[in-house]
Amino acid sequence: MKGKHIQNESDQLWINQLTKEVNEVIEQEKSKWIFYVVAKFIFYLFGSVLFYSLFFVAESEAFFIGSYILYGIFAFLLALNFAHDCAHDSLFRSQKLNKSLFFFLFSLLGADAGAWRERHLKAHHFAPNVDGYDSDLSVTILFRITPDSPYKKYHQWQFIYAPILYSTYSFFWIFLKDFTLLYRERKQRKWTQIMSFGITKTLYFFFSLGLPLFFAKVSIGFVLLGFIAMHLTQSFFLLFTFLISHHVEGTSYPRINEDEQIEVSWIRNQVISSNDVHPFSWLANFIFGGFNNHVAHHLFPSTHHFYYRKMNKVIYRRIQEKQWPISKTTFMGGIASHIRLLWDLGKKINSDKSADILPNS
Repeated sequence: MKGKHIQNESDQLWINQLTKEVNEVIEQEKSKWIFYVVAKFIFYLFGSVLFYSLFFVAESEAFFIGSYILYGIFAFLLALNFAHDCAHDSLFRSQKLNKSLFFFLFSLLGADAGAWRERHLKAHHFAPNVDGYDSDLSVTILFRITPDSPYKKYHQWQFIYAPILYSTYSFFWIFLKDFTLLYRERKQRKWTQIMSFGITKTLYFFFSLGLPLFFAKVSIGFVLLGFIAMHLTQSFFLLFTFLISHHVEGTSYPRINEDEQIEVSWIRNQVISSNDVHPFSWLANFIFGGFNNHVAHHLFPSTHHFYYRKMNKVIYRRIQEKQWPISKTTFMGGIASHIRLLWDLGKKINSDKSADILPNS
C-alpha cells in the first residue's frame, strides 16, 4: 500500500540514516526494558485489582463510586500501555502471545479487539489524517475535524458540544459500534470470531456490572451510577488522548493529487500529521504508554514505547535538519488546541477556502 504515497528518494535516505541512529539508542537502553515493562504491568494490574476489590467492601456511596472511577482509569491505562504495543507485536517475540494479551486487555474494557486492530494497522498507520484512507476520520458527521470534510451549520457549535459527547464514547463503542460492525461484517467473520465476540461481551458485563449489582453493599442505583461515572471518565480520557495525537492546530491533512497519489511520502506523512505530548517526559510516557510520542510511534511502530523518549533526541534533531514542521503540546495545551481546531473548522468561512494542510511546507 505504501506505493500510494509519492516516492521521495531524499526522504527514504533520511529514514535509513535515522533508523541506524535509533537502533543505536535501542541497543544502549534495552537492558533496562524488562524491568520497566514488568514494573509497569504490576503497577497498573495491582491498581485495577485493588479498586475492583473495593467494590465489594465499600459501604459509603461516595467511596464506592470513587473506586469505580479509579478502577476504570487503571483498567484503561493497563490496556493503553500494553494492548497498543501488543497490537504492533512489540511486547513479545511471539505474535501469538502479543495477540492473546491484546485481546484480553481490550476485552477488559468491553471492546471488540479484532475490528479495532485491523483498522488501526491497515488504515490509520498507512495514511494518518488522509481522507479516504485513515479510518479514524470516519467517525460521525456530528464532528468536523478535517479541512476537507463536509460542512454542516451545526458545526459552528461543535467546540461546545463535542467535548460533552466525547465523554459518551465508550458507551457508543461497547453498546453500538461493536455490534454495528459485527452485523456489517457477519459474512466475512468466522463463526469462532462471532462466538468469541459474544463470550467476551458477556464476561465484560458480568464482571464489570453483574457481580457489583449482586454483591456490592450499596444500592442498585449507586452501582449503575458508578458504572456510568466510570465510562464517562474513561471516555473523556480516551478520546482526548487519541484526538490530540493527530488533531490539533498545526498538524497536517495531506490530500490526494490528480494521479490519485497521496501528495507526500509515507515518511513525511507520519511526521507532519502527528502531535507529541510532553515527548521527553518519563512520567508522560509511563502514563500514556507512548501515545504521547506519536511521531516516534508512527515512524517506528514496531518499536516498544519504552524507547521513544530517548529516540526523540535523535528524531527531533533529524526532523529539524529536514525543516519539517513538528507539532508538540502539553496534555492540557493539546486539549485546548483541539477545541480551538473545532472552533476554526466550525466556521463557514473555513469550509469555503483552501485549507493550509501542509504548514511550513
